[in-house]
Amino acid sequence: MEAELVLAASIVGYLIGSISFARIVARFVSPATDATELGVIPGDQDGTTMQLASATTIGTKLGSRYGMLVALLDTLKVLIPSLVCKVLIPEQPVYLVLATAAMIGHIWPVFFGFKGGRGISAAVGGMLAVDPLGVLFMWLLGFAVGFMVRSVFVVFMGGVWFFIPWVWLRWHEPVLP
Repeated sequence: MEAELVLAASIVGYLIGSISFARIVARFVSPATDATELGVIPGDQDGTTMQLASATTIGTKLGSRYGMLVALLDTLKVLIPSLVCKVLIPEQPVYLVLATAAMIGHIWPVFFGFKGGRGISAAVGGMLAVDPLGVLFMWLLGFAVGFMVRSVFVVFMGGVWFFIPWVWLRWHEPVLP
């Protein structure tokens, strides 16, 4: 890959990823709501708070409808530019650089003091650009395994964990063509 192309994809991806839809939705729906602070974590007796601008925070504070909207927007902010890059430059996997930089921008956004979300929705957007069918199968597998071991965390993260071996098996090599 050309260094200039990688640098451009990195910068564009990072800046797009730095857009915080959690903050934008919170500002429109409930301007008085702090989109970055989630109260006591269930099961935590110390009264710990999370400082994340995420779909989970918005879903907890403003309702699941708005949480899902933020998750969708965060996924699309990575998926759409990655697909555009994949179509415009099909001979080089620059879209992977863009998707990775967008996820980094989502987690550490320059516009908000490097305090963003956890990056799950952004990661899903990148994974959808790589292999949409794989995302579906791996989320179903993650759900099944999480249900069997009775772990919400495994249900939530299983698809992400299983996606990497899926890509290796599908393309028969650890690096995408």
